[in-house]
Amino acid sequence: MPAIYASKVMGVAKQPEAVPVPLQILRIGPVCIGTMPTEVFCEIGLEFRKRSPVQPAFLVSLSHDYLGYLPTPRHFTFGGYET
Repeated sequence: MPAIYASKVMGVAKQPEAVPVPLQILRIGPVCIGTMPTEVFCEIGLEFRKRSPVQPAFLVSLSHDYLGYLPTPRHFTFGGYET
């Protein structure tokens, strides 16, 4: 088990610091729906909802693919599983 975990950690360490992420915005009637292939932290979803010029608005996580967690910059200082 330690060898499997170490292999996964080494794989993550080799990932690029930044990757392109496909985003999609849909408008269905009066509703704005944003989608992205990451697990979005709630602060990002709330910010999307607040800034959207179209209301009501909401953000859908884990659509199209899975590219891992998308933490806010302040969460990197906390460390932890997601970051």
